[in-house]
Amino acid sequence: MTDDPEQIRTAGRRARRLAYETRAEASALTAAHGVQWRSASAELFRQRLRDRGQELTRCAEDLDELDRLLQHHARAVESRERALKKAVEITREVALPW
Repeated sequence: MTDDPEQIRTAGRRARRLAYETRAEASALTAAHGVQWRSASAELFRQRLRDRGQELTRCAEDLDELDRLLQHHARAVESRERALKKAVEITREVALPW
């Protein structure tokens, strides 16, 4: 994992984009419900489509969570960088007061 907040944010945005695309795929997959197939096999197939659509939706939710965590991590890295910079400035002032 990089320590560059902007690269971390970029990874989060990629996860968000993948979540969006995954939801679109789940929707397209489950759209086959509208087809009027009539047989036991057809019902089994529709159930499998619903199951796969639900799995894709859960994957999209996981990707959304990954984005949220990466954005949070980027903010935390920036916060630590600011704290470290301030600590270095204070140390310089104490060590070299002139």
